[in-house]
Amino acid sequence: MRDGRVKRSFSKEWLSLLSIVPLIFSIRPRSFMAHDEGYYILQARAILDSGNWLAPMSWGAPVFDRTIGAQWIIASSQKIFGYTSWSSHIPSLIFGLISLCLTYLLSKRYFGVQVASISAAILFLSPIFLDHIHLATQDIPLLAIELVGIYSITKAEKEKPGVFHVISGMWMGIGFLIKGFMIFLPAIAIVPFVLWRKRYLLASRLFLIGFVAGWLPAFAWIAFSINEYGYTVVSNLFNKLLYLSGENIFAKGPFYYMWNIPLFTLPWFIFAIHPFVYGIRNWRDDRLFVFIGYPLLLAFLLSCFKTKTTYYGLQLTPYISILAAYSAVLLTTHHAVRRRVIGFIKILGICLFLGAVTLLLTRLNSLLVVDTNIFVLILFVLLTLSITWILLDWRESGYRIFARLILCQWVVMVALTQGGLLTDRNPQIRNALSSNYDVMQIVKDQRVSFVKTSSGLEASDSKKRILIALAMKNLNHSLISNEGMSEGDLAWINERDIHLLPPGDLSVLYSNDDLLPWVLVAKN
Repeated sequence: MRDGRVKRSFSKEWLSLLSIVPLIFSIRPRSFMAHDEGYYILQARAILDSGNWLAPMSWGAPVFDRTIGAQWIIASSQKIFGYTSWSSHIPSLIFGLISLCLTYLLSKRYFGVQVASISAAILFLSPIFLDHIHLATQDIPLLAIELVGIYSITKAEKEKPGVFHVISGMWMGIGFLIKGFMIFLPAIAIVPFVLWRKRYLLASRLFLIGFVAGWLPAFAWIAFSINEYGYTVVSNLFNKLLYLSGENIFAKGPFYYMWNIPLFTLPWFIFAIHPFVYGIRNWRDDRLFVFIGYPLLLAFLLSCFKTKTTYYGLQLTPYISILAAYSAVLLTTHHAVRRRVIGFIKILGICLFLGAVTLLLTRLNSLLVVDTNIFVLILFVLLTLSITWILLDWRESGYRIFARLILCQWVVMVALTQGGLLTDRNPQIRNALSSNYDVMQIVKDQRVSFVKTSSGLEASDSKKRILIALAMKNLNHSLISNEGMSEGDLAWINERDIHLLPPGDLSVLYSNDDLLPWVLVAKN
């Protein structure tokens, strides 16, 4: 009997691991997104190529518009595994798995193993989370650091000072190196929990040691940077904060997250509403602060910040996942609520089905011009979700309903991953750079530069420059002038600037419509 249980448990663990594989590894090639992923990877390459681990560099100039922790992590991965698209994404994948483990542990601590398993599955299959673990950016490392801090605070006990006291103080400083001033929002949001339930931490010597140790690398980095580049250059860190705090192109209204977060966490957000209300009414322990107070205050602080993006809301997804998973328990006995929730999801399923039909009709009538593979993939996703949601039966147990939804979500996310939507971000640029074998062989062996433009760049042109630069094996990270080129030098130049140069000064080696306005030239 015992052997049978062990074998079943072993089989479930292996099945869980195997189910992760098609969500991590894609049959499609990988390509980068220009902003912000490409920007971080390019800065990481500059670190390795120049040996300068101090300043975030942009085309040869120190630009302290963000902290450098994410670039250090990506550069370290590239140094260990070589410069490939995979090596750049490994850190986010690792931190993503850490986030899943901590979500599981946090949920297990308060709700048990079954809810913990469901919450980890929900988080992993949330589109916003899975999308970001395939991006080489700051966001998933930040989420992991925050979860490390929150979990450590919940585990820290007055009678047993130890490693959790140290980590409870350390995570904020490390988070600052990763994401700059953004770390202060979750730090402020967790203050009520610390004051009401964990006040002894503030008097803990180990907590203070961890706090100092956590901030020491950040203060050292800023001090060395000021010594090397001067306060004026480094103060851009504060100028960027002021810019993002005021009116800018990323500024959105105060209700942005009220629709954005539910949209990117469907259908789980719907399930999380009932446990949220239930928790406010019934919880008077740590759960009220950790799963209600903290995410609510963090959402409020994020909404007060002028700049609003989808990836800022990523910080709330573990708590939505845990609350949604707990609804599997509540819905087992709360039949009326279960009926209303499933009824609402059925309505959403009908809307998705009508959307799929509309998409198909517009395509058949040639009103929609989109790549065939992408069209088929989106249609498959809409039909899979809509049919599953419509066929849900409120009379089934909460666990069975969740099993159906999780399986459906797994199929959808596997399709998106294997279809390249989460991994092959710019197939046109990738194909354009690999289609001319002879030219790319020349580029592979020679140092390639970018020529300064005669006027400002449009956003799309800047993005293409980043993506082209990432494809160059031997890149000059500084912009050059035409006069600075020697005979035989290779460079990418803006097409509109060629006519400004003397006739015959440059030879065009490669031009492609998908890469315009950038063309590859050689100095005559």
